[in-house]
Amino acid sequence: MEKHLQDLKEIRLLMERSTKFLSLSGLSGIAVGVVALIAAFIVYSENIWHPINETVMATDHVSFLVSLALATFLCALLVGFIFTKRKANKIGEKVWNKLSQKLLIHLGIPLLVGGLFAFALLVKGVIWPLAGLTLVFYGLALINGSQFTFREIYYLGVCEIILGIIALFWVGYSLLFWAIGFGVLHIIYGARMYNKYDK
Repeated sequence: MEKHLQDLKEIRLLMERSTKFLSLSGLSGIAVGVVALIAAFIVYSENIWHPINETVMATDHVSFLVSLALATFLCALLVGFIFTKRKANKIGEKVWNKLSQKLLIHLGIPLLVGGLFAFALLVKGVIWPLAGLTLVFYGLALINGSQFTFREIYYLGVCEIILGIIALFWVGYSLLFWAIGFGVLHIIYGARMYNKYDK
């Protein structure tokens, strides 16, 4: 009986590997969360996030936020890739395959649209909806890509959207909601994924 159960587990794992990208590492989620919290702390400590009091943001603050946003995105991408590559090597899977390409496309389209929308608002100096909108578009990207990887990505996406919508209504706390969504939720999700799939 035990042998049959083991055989069924192996068959299920083979089927999952043929339809889902399983190399996403929980450590990637934790690392991305830490990067996001550092970025949120920098914005907070610079005292330039005043979405209620400012209709249009000063040009030097816009430049700073654009630079920080790009640096945060690139750092998150880098640490995510490093830990994903490490897990892929561990389980004998290639990082770049048809499934990872599909995942990237389905994640990338909402992220690109949301990023360009946020950039356009930022260039115009409009900051009040930025935190909420980036959370919403990121959540949509996760939901869109979840069909090609772990189911937990879907639920993370739903949580990001909920936080983003709340941030759009409670604008004065939008940086806090951004930090919770991109930082704390990623760390919680990453720890859960690590314990469930990486060990």
